Amino acid sequence: MPTHQLKFKKSEIRGLKHILTLLGIMITTFGFGQDLPKKLLDQAKRNMDTSQHVSEYYQGEIIMYGYSPGISFDGGKYLNNIAFKKTDGKILRLWIKPEYGQELFSDFGLNSKVQVKVTGDPYLLREVIFKDFNLKRMEAEMNAKFDGLGFLKEIKNETKTLSLKGKTLKKPENLYVNDYTTVLEARVKDVIRLKGKLRSLILDNGDTLTVENAKWNRKYLEKESLSYLRPNLPKLSGYKYESTNSFKIARYLSIMTTRGKSQSVQILGSITTFIDKIDGFFDSISPNSQGLLNEIIIISDSGKRSFLFSTKDAKLVNQFILKNKNDTLSLFYKQKINNNIDRARYEYRLHALATQNDTIFTSNYEMNDFTIDNFSSTVTKGQGVISDIVYSSFIKNGSTDLENTKYHIGIIIDNATYIRIRKPLALSIANYIDIGKKISFEGWQRKEIEGEINEKGFSIIIPSKITLNNKVFNNNITLKPEK
Repeated sequence: MPTHQLKFKKSEIRGLKHILTLLGIMITTFGFGQDLPKKLLDQAKRNMDTSQHVSEYYQGEIIMYGYSPGISFDGGKYLNNIAFKKTDGKILRLWIKPEYGQELFSDFGLNSKVQVKVTGDPYLLREVIFKDFNLKRMEAEMNAKFDGLGFLKEIKNETKTLSLKGKTLKKPENLYVNDYTTVLEARVKDVIRLKGKLRSLILDNGDTLTVENAKWNRKYLEKESLSYLRPNLPKLSGYKYESTNSFKIARYLSIMTTRGKSQSVQILGSITTFIDKIDGFFDSISPNSQGLLNEIIIISDSGKRSFLFSTKDAKLVNQFILKNKNDTLSLFYKQKINNNIDRARYEYRLHALATQNDTIFTSNYEMNDFTIDNFSSTVTKGQGVISDIVYSSFIKNGSTDLENTKYHIGIIIDNATYIRIRKPLALSIANYIDIGKKISFEGWQRKEIEGEINEKGFSIIIPSKITLNNKVFNNNITLKPEK
């Protein structure tokens, strides 16, 4: 099953983009379990030790533009190196500051005569110690070998001089972006065979999707039209992108959290996923355990099917159904594995809902999780009697393992207040709660969110502490805004 995972901490996000090239080399060439070759380390050290670098001037021409490899979080693959052929026939791979990529591409074309100022390690300027996958690919495309490596500092022709000094760019604070556009039934104009099992799907909307010809996606390769999530990546000023409409397709996408768990995501950089379509008739709309509408159920040829949507889309979906409930509905969705414990269970996430004459698009399901902005900053206090206990529906029963034990996720008080419970607190109070028992709490009440429908009318609380049997349990969480 082709999945893509990255493991990083929040504190490492800012530095992540600087190691992506090296990470790509590790993935494509060696795998995570092997040590990096000594030649690669030697070459990296020589490139980093600028105290030993020299400056040299050459005349020649640019014979190829090189683009960043692997997963990109900066708007797609961007120009970050060139193949420069000197007048003596030797070819150098010269790294450039990517913020000058568009200017270099526009003003210094291929095969035009230029003069360059280059810095680098004296040995590497005349010898390549280690050749990674992308360097070898460039060599194959130009049918020639690189004779050295360096850094482009200045380039000029008869009309212009470009000095590649450092620029101060405002870059995205969070390199993981989950912003996308849902594309429905784009027509496939052509399928191009690439190396190995890879196929390039050319669509009538101008997009190109690269996908592996594997068992899991063979049905997509046979379709005349495709639906998918199109990443909306942040474009950086001055960057020259290889393409703004080329994306890779994976079956599932996930990132690893700091606790080592897999978290499903919709897109990952320039990698995305297909979405599926099913037709049926409306059956019902249901709320989640907190009383917020977030599920639509239809009757299809295969029986009843349920699909989840963001709670903030409840009014949008409800209005659409009231208008079209007697029509055949087309639901565009993505099948998601909902946790790492019971892989036999799936959720179906709704991305669009359509009839023959009308279409609505739903929001990103994950993006409307509980955040500080959704809660009052004033602490709410209350007490009452436990009228119901809500348990997790996705965890296997009968296990003593902390991660697998069925646990409660909510307490309903007086049929009016829903107390949202995190797993650590749930395990702490497990032996003290029961229906009919008195309970008091302090915490933060959820605001009324635009677009939601609170069908059960609960006041939803994230507690800071709970008191049961005169025993206080702290939740170790705060939703107070920072001063």
